[in-house]
Amino acid sequence: MVLDSAHHARRIRQIVEKGEYCPSDVSDVVLSSWRRCLEGYGLDPEQSQVPPVLTRAEFGERHERSAELLYEANQEMELLYHQLADEQLVVVLVDLDGTILHLVACAPLKTELHALNFCPGAIWSERFAGSNGMGTCLATGAPTLIRTTDHFYSEHTALTCAAVPIFDPQGELIAALNVTGRSGILPHSSMVLINLAARMIENRLMEASCSDALTVYFHMQAESVNVVYGGILMVSTQDGSIVALNRNALLLLGYQHASEVCGRAIESIFQLSFADLLQRSIEHSFQPMPVYSCGLGNRFFAVAQYSRKTLSHLVARGGQRFVPTYKQDLYGVSEPASPQRSRVESVVEFGDTEIQKSFQQALKVMRYQVPILLQGELGTGKERFARAVHQHSDRAEQAFVVLDCMLLGQAQPVSDIGVTEISVEVESSLARKVAQAAQGVLFLDKVQELSLPAQAQLLSLLDQQESVGDEQRVLLISSSSLSLLDKVAQGSFRADLYYRLSGLELNLKPLRERSHPANLFRALLCQEGCSQYLSPEAEARLLAYTWPGNVRQLSHVLRVMVAQKEDAAPFLEQHIPLHLLRMAGEPLVSSISMQPLVQAVPSTAIGGLPKEQVLGLNPLEQTERMTLLRFLEDNRWNISSVSKQLNMSRNTLYRRLHRLQIPLRTE
Repeated sequence: MVLDSAHHARRIRQIVEKGEYCPSDVSDVVLSSWRRCLEGYGLDPEQSQVPPVLTRAEFGERHERSAELLYEANQEMELLYHQLADEQLVVVLVDLDGTILHLVACAPLKTELHALNFCPGAIWSERFAGSNGMGTCLATGAPTLIRTTDHFYSEHTALTCAAVPIFDPQGELIAALNVTGRSGILPHSSMVLINLAARMIENRLMEASCSDALTVYFHMQAESVNVVYGGILMVSTQDGSIVALNRNALLLLGYQHASEVCGRAIESIFQLSFADLLQRSIEHSFQPMPVYSCGLGNRFFAVAQYSRKTLSHLVARGGQRFVPTYKQDLYGVSEPASPQRSRVESVVEFGDTEIQKSFQQALKVMRYQVPILLQGELGTGKERFARAVHQHSDRAEQAFVVLDCMLLGQAQPVSDIGVTEISVEVESSLARKVAQAAQGVLFLDKVQELSLPAQAQLLSLLDQQESVGDEQRVLLISSSSLSLLDKVAQGSFRADLYYRLSGLELNLKPLRERSHPANLFRALLCQEGCSQYLSPEAEARLLAYTWPGNVRQLSHVLRVMVAQKEDAAPFLEQHIPLHLLRMAGEPLVSSISMQPLVQAVPSTAIGGLPKEQVLGLNPLEQTERMTLLRFLEDNRWNISSVSKQLNMSRNTLYRRLHRLQIPLRTE
């Protein structure tokens, strides 16, 4: 409920100017904020001002400057919103000036908040909006909770805001992540989840900005290595010096600021050289091992891992192990002797000679700004193919930006006003992605899902790109699981857009039709940090399966196998998930109708698992759900243990639980 402005203003002045308050009513953070608003900014709580909104051009410039932040934060914001699971809450990202860059909320709440200028482009710093979660968090650089009556202006007293700061790899404040609700109470877990999301964004920013560095994950407990609260050090491949670290690393090592650590050799942190740490990590199959800090000699558990670029080189070399030295490139691959030598010579394994030829063809046409259209069944690895093309092209140092066209295609306006709002939002999303991908690659995932209005807006943006120089132009790679030409014939896809996207059209075979799938098995295992080859028995079992979920399903199965193997021995048949062994060798299952896959899963309950099939999940997801439930039951629903076994972050696991409709248990 919004309070009377005069009464609310008198209360603030009595507390700030006369000190007439009970300490339990107002926190020191709120009191300091009110004092800044009154004395520092000259604001009047009785004469509220609406937060200003940037012009379209100004907002576009902000978006361009914050492209990397937005790219890394978008997924975490979506995940946080789904974790909170409350349509009365909105997740917001603001930059250092308090400008709302992006928000995630249901349409009715967006409309309601828009009346308060709570929308993208609005500036919610304390100077313009008084005390509020976002502005006060930025002013203090610390997690902040602003409840209803804590707000400086009465118009905001119907809201409760919780915000946490986001710092860049150099330890400088750059943004804040905020959750706002229309009540006096936020869910008990809100601040914890917001903080987790902010830490994940920071980690993603750091690893993205140090893509050439190798990574050291560490913690005082082995099970906490490689999770969101673990320490991360980014180490130079040139001299073994630390180039960046996250806030958890500072806390674990006992330092106050990144400048105290950056530039130092890792030998000054741990009692071994980085080459030794990496060698031992390889020998231990990239499992955490004990290391001791310099000085007090505290024991940590640590593991060194290759960067994404290094993994790309490893795959190109077929998973060959190497021991780096500082006299040689730490990638284990000598730099080309001649600048004329192209990255095209590197080989990426797709398990099929025809796809390899398509890969080389895609690399060649990229030089001439030719858009690429990838078509194939669901899960055939279209995004994996696109990323590999990007990594081995002349644009490898530029951004690779993904736009999920299904999200744009799901907008369903319910009124004329809704049409306008959705149109603006779609146009903004498209423009933002194009700006983020400047000079790089824009990957249009599931392009067949674009609505006709969104297709028109995309075509307009592509027309604008024609006036941009070749060096600034975005290269388009699109993917579709359906024939776009068929959709053109049906009238659901614009012919002019189809011809703009299909400069080079490539079809990726389903896994069951590929010529050398075993090579793909090995390549994916190398990407998981495990270079052991499969035993002949296990390989035969995998080859006998028809893989209705294609490369995506294969990746999941191999990760399960890696999680179950505890020593350096080869993968055996016993490491393959049981449901896969039961289904191997069965008749070919269509990617469109996979009902036999569900029937092959035993209907009896195992370890208390539910017998019924869950509505809304396809057969592959039903099988994945059963497998994950077995892991949860075996670990007594300990999320940390399961995430460690599956070699995935807790956030990723929570997102998978939500997608597969698995409610959490506390008993």
